[in-house]
Amino acid sequence: MITTAPANDGTDCVAAHDVERQRYLEFVWALQELMIDLKTPVDIYFVMTEEIPKLEQNGLLEVTTPQPTAEQKMSLNRFIVFPIINSLCKLWELCNAYGKEINCLPEDVAKALKDINRSTELRKVYTFRSTYTAHILRMEKGARKRPLTLQESLDALERVTEIDRKGEVFSRDSFRTYLKWIYSRGEPCVVNTVYDVIVAIDKKIGGIPARTLGE
Repeated sequence: MITTAPANDGTDCVAAHDVERQRYLEFVWALQELMIDLKTPVDIYFVMTEEIPKLEQNGLLEVTTPQPTAEQKMSLNRFIVFPIINSLCKLWELCNAYGKEINCLPEDVAKALKDINRSTELRKVYTFRSTYTAHILRMEKGARKRPLTLQESLDALERVTEIDRKGEVFSRDSFRTYLKWIYSRGEPCVVNTVYDVIVAIDKKIGGIPARTLGE
């Protein structure tokens, strides 16, 4: 008995297109949030270390708090870097989940994003996030749980950021170089790469609607 396949009215193609577009939207909405989450800590650091001192020097602002101690400076470094590390890990997760979509973007845009993802892997940023920023106790199988030593935490932070340090003090110039790799206006950096991906997706799917609470 010979059967005839039902005629294709195009609904399957439409449904496939809708699924593809939805995946791009999920990807790009997450990228928009991450772009802000990566940029904000950098902005905060330079406002605190450059803009506020300039205002104080020009008599436009009076800072009554004493000069920060070495411990307070290190706390500021952690306050700035730890959210960046968490966001880089989220970006790494997105790149792995939406690899197919990335491969369909312009080659130069896709390569720049993949290079960031590769850097995250080589520096073992994800392992650092899971071991150091998410816990205060060192988790070693079969060993006593204990707080990280200062040496352990500084060594680990230096490894994943490649920020130079001498003893307990991170190099100011090296720290700023790392932050400018994350975000520097008009220069190649992580944030601008993410922005380029967003623009490429916008062109590919014909516009990005605002995200709503139901999506």
